Amino acid sequence: IGYSMIADAERRGEITPGK
Repeated sequence: IGYSMIADAERRGEITPGK
């Protein structure tokens, strides 16, 4: 849980709140 999670979400197009 960390940057890897948000990076994956970012690639998918669903930016998670916590960036």
